[in-house]
This record gives sequence, structure tokens and C-alpha cells, in this order.
Amino acid sequence: IAAFAAFLAIKAYSKSENGKIVCGKYSLKIPLIGGILRCADLCKITGLCSILFGSSVNTTETFRLVEKAISNPYIAQKFRLCRAAVNDGAAICAALKKYEILSDEDLDIISVGEKTGSLKNSFSELRKLQYETMNLRIKTAITLLASSALASAFFLVFLIALGIVSSVMNLSESIMAK
Repeated sequence: IAAFAAFLAIKAYSKSENGKIVCGKYSLKIPLIGGILRCADLCKITGLCSILFGSSVNTTETFRLVEKAISNPYIAQKFRLCRAAVNDGAAICAALKKYEILSDEDLDIISVGEKTGSLKNSFSELRKLQYETMNLRIKTAITLLASSALASAFFLVFLIALGIVSSVMNLSESIMAK
């Protein structure tokens, strides 16, 4: 009952604006799933930036449109702050670094693209890298899940076999005792 009440409380809290952000932050910390969720949003961010920069959409409009596509409220909030910093004159790479949206390796790629004027190519390359990372994480999660399911099935079969053997042994002991 306590677990159900806690679930309902968390669900009600997650409907508030602050609750969405907090729940979004903690959802990224769930083992296996959090990494997949983060990679999915980073794929959206980098893919949309690549498409929009390739279509000559300005940075302000690109970031505004990308912000709307982000699923996780915590990442969306950080991206909103990043967008505001870029609108105030910060470099894209510096803003992404300040709000910890991308890793340092990814920021190096963005930095090169920003200096050479080829942000489209940089974001396109990052999308490919994020997609590969997400696929690897999904495969790992599926492998672990399948292994766990198989181990659980073997354990259940073992328990059933143990129950059958112990009942046969008890029956034979009772027949021998008579």
C-alpha cells in the first residue's frame, strides 16, 4: 500500500512544472534506461540542428524549434538556458558546455564546426555518433533483459523440478515407512 501511495504521490508531483523537471532529471539516472533516454534526446537535438542549419535557418530560430522537440523536461530546461545564452551573444559551443548538454568530445566537434562555419556537418556527425551510442545502449539493455529472463525461466524450472522430486521422495519415504 505504501508503494502504491508513493507511486501516486510521484505521479501527482510530476504533473507540476517543477515536478516534471525533477522527474526528468532523475529519469536520466535510471541504470540502462537513463542513458538511452539521454541519447534519444541528443539525437533529436543534433539531428534537428543539422537539418535546420543546413536549411540556412538562423541560430535563434533553430534552437527555439529544437527546444520544442526535446522530450525530457530537464534537458529542455537546460537547452532553454543555453538558447538564452546564445541569444545574449555567447558562442554555441560555450553555451552547450556551460549547461552540460554535450560531452567534451562532442563539444570539440561543435567548436570546429563553429570556427569553420560548417555547423551543419558538425551536428550531422554528432547525430551519427549519438545514434550509434544509443543503439549500443539499447542492445546492451536487451541482452541484459534477455539474459535475466532466461535465468529466471531456468530458476523456475529448477524450483518446479525440485518440488516434484521432493514430493516423490516424500511419497516413497511414506510407502517405505508402512
